[in-house]
Amino acid sequence: PRVLQLVEQEKQHTLADDDTYRKLLDRVPGNPDGVLFARLIENAGRTAPTSAPASRPMGESAIIRARAELPQILSGASGVLMALHRDGPRLHFTAVGDGQPAQRVADHRAATLAAGLPERTLVAWTGHIDYSRILSDTRRLPERNALRLALGVLEKSEPLSHLLVSLKSDTCVAFGMVSAENRAVGAPAAPAAALVIRTADAELTTGSIDEFAKSAASVYNLFALRWGTRPLPNILELRIGDSLIHSIDLRTLLEPWDDGAISELELCWTIDRDALIVATHRDWLRQILESRKGHSRTLREVLSISRRRPADDSEFLLVAQSGPIADLGDAWLRWFETHKPEVIRDEWWRERQPAGASVRLGVNGTEDAEKRRLLVDSVDPAGPAANLLRKSDAIVGCGGRRFATTQPVREIQECIANRTDPRVLMLSVEREGKLVPVTIRVPFVNPLDVLRRAVAIGRIAQRAVYHESIERDDASVGHLTVELRSSLSPLFEIPIQPGPEPVGVDDAKSP
Repeated sequence: PRVLQLVEQEKQHTLADDDTYRKLLDRVPGNPDGVLFARLIENAGRTAPTSAPASRPMGESAIIRARAELPQILSGASGVLMALHRDGPRLHFTAVGDGQPAQRVADHRAATLAAGLPERTLVAWTGHIDYSRILSDTRRLPERNALRLALGVLEKSEPLSHLLVSLKSDTCVAFGMVSAENRAVGAPAAPAAALVIRTADAELTTGSIDEFAKSAASVYNLFALRWGTRPLPNILELRIGDSLIHSIDLRTLLEPWDDGAISELELCWTIDRDALIVATHRDWLRQILESRKGHSRTLREVLSISRRRPADDSEFLLVAQSGPIADLGDAWLRWFETHKPEVIRDEWWRERQPAGASVRLGVNGTEDAEKRRLLVDSVDPAGPAANLLRKSDAIVGCGGRRFATTQPVREIQECIANRTDPRVLMLSVEREGKLVPVTIRVPFVNPLDVLRRAVAIGRIAQRAVYHESIERDDASVGHLTVELRSSLSPLFEIPIQPGPEPVGVDDAKSP
């Protein structure tokens, strides 16, 4: 009714009269197929009176927190606009905001790190990390935090400080897939990760990273003696082409979970021109070195799908080849169904949750044994029951049944342990004289659910590229291109690596 009333009035201010909207629309390419405009702060940038807000404006502290958590492209913005231009299977989004002018930083070349990665890279992120602040940030962790304890020991050694000084902020994180060697069973390609960092002094980085690795391995082995685990082997020197690499075998960390499908995990590193490259697999490091030397196709081809090609000094770049991620995830799901079907079921993950098998609802209560109920005294505001249970509530049942004993706490614990759906707990609560059913979402992690979602996304979108640029008036502009998937044919093949040949007698010669 309010919209109809405005339409019927001849003299009425519209969104097109808004200075913020007009300025933002002028900064995106013309004739968009769609526009999304959002005003983050009420009354910001208005030149004409409009109707009252439909909801209460955010508090000042909430606004400050929200603006601080925005991407750099929208930092400090009161209004934002996103325009869509469709070009066949590609959707090009342009995002702009009226925030503070961007600061150009000299000698930033983070985007070039991603452009030189292999074309078959699954995910690549480039940005900037202040490595000189790592030690100071670590000191803010809890005193008994393992990372703080470990770095506290390493902080006393010169190699760590030399290493941090020798690194620039330009950073790239890349995920790919490798053909693992010496597998006991056949399985799809294994995922691999790598960290690529520009160096300020390659020679200093080379010496300090080697010394730091030796010190870190010694610290780990010291903790391994205390924990009763196997120590790490010695650091090896190897060659990939004309590059000298160092490697530490980390397979001992896989032994509790690996049944032969992964077969390898290592920490290997090398210096290639002006970059330190650290990878989890030797084959992934080899692929990166080959692409950086121009011996294979690079991710630069994927970046070309963007309507505006990322500049070398782009402050932020993200590439996700969701189609190949889905193909790899689907191959692993089929492998699990055939070789480890128990992993598919939620029951297998009950004992393997980050917090263990026990689940805490964040409820403190007093047992009323006579009436077979649990009186709620307080509810942890950060717990699963927050905003669902109240002080003075009386829990009288769980899982669709009323408590049958004088020990409701024990019955709730048994109900949690034996719940049918590990993600949900049903409680029966007496509140203000009425029986109220309360459904609590219980924290539960099944990594295969995440994998299934990735597969579903990859069946719709083949790949996506997002980057930011600084344009006229030093204003930041975000560019997102999503390429829709036109068929289920893979963008590139996912290798299925067989295990070793079975040892036995030839069938033709067997009796």
